[in-house]
Amino acid sequence: DGDGAMSRVGSIAALGFLGAVTIVLPSPVAAAEKMIWDLAQDYRSGSRRENPNGDCYGEPTWHFLRTTDRTRELPSRQWLRDGKYVPLQFSGASLFDLPLDAWVKHRLGDYRNPVIGRFSLRHDLDLRFESGDIFFLPGYDDACVLGWRSPVSGRLEIGGSFQHAQKDPGENLGMNWYIERGPAPNPTVGFTPIDLASGTSRYGTDSQVGSFHITGQTVAPGDFVYFIVDAKADGTEHPQRGDFTRLRAKLTVHGAVRPPPPHFERDVLPILADRCHGCHGADAQESGLDLRTVTAMLRGGESGP
Repeated sequence: DGDGAMSRVGSIAALGFLGAVTIVLPSPVAAAEKMIWDLAQDYRSGSRRENPNGDCYGEPTWHFLRTTDRTRELPSRQWLRDGKYVPLQFSGASLFDLPLDAWVKHRLGDYRNPVIGRFSLRHDLDLRFESGDIFFLPGYDDACVLGWRSPVSGRLEIGGSFQHAQKDPGENLGMNWYIERGPAPNPTVGFTPIDLASGTSRYGTDSQVGSFHITGQTVAPGDFVYFIVDAKADGTEHPQRGDFTRLRAKLTVHGAVRPPPPHFERDVLPILADRCHGCHGADAQESGLDLRTVTAMLRGGESGP
């Protein structure tokens, strides 16, 4: 990756296909174990960038997203936190000529935000960012949404802070932050989130550091927690001026239990029967490939396993 280089997110297949059917499962997690997530440690840059971003446990946990709609009244408009979130599609390094690596909505050269990323070196805006600090930069029409998808069940604790990082250029009013939970994003129908914490942050004021400590939540595999930053409406078309915001957060699941591994006959075979057996089942075996049993799949077809 060169300075400012961008790469399009590749599509992620629902099933990694069955040429040599090797199913690799994450390492098991013992019951009653404490597991900790910190995007500053998990963030993958350069050629390892991916969205969703894998965690230290090998799970695709972190999702870089944005909102898709807002109210239209300029003086008080709001970016809709309605679950209709979509991924940030492009990524790059040294955006804005700063030492950072980030996910963005637009291609290189179009710096309309939103942006979510990590500083690769210490850098002073008005707030000092340390190497590894996660930042949000909300956009004209979209708020930044960072999703954490739980791979386990257990008792969830979230602690950290949002911190607005720039002095007011002109009439900048700071930013709003929210922590919510809900199911997976659904761009079509969305969902109504559960509010966990919220606040405002404005550099140089008593609200500059928006701290949070959330307990009393239980999670199951597939549950999402969302960290959201948007610009406070100021009556203009572009209220996001100077809204670099730092997020420092750790999520801890106490008594973490991973779901049982998939069972071939119960979990995998029905999918193959629905999608594949028309060409690779009892009535037809194109290219000599039979997908009805693990043994037959490992044997492969005319081109091998």
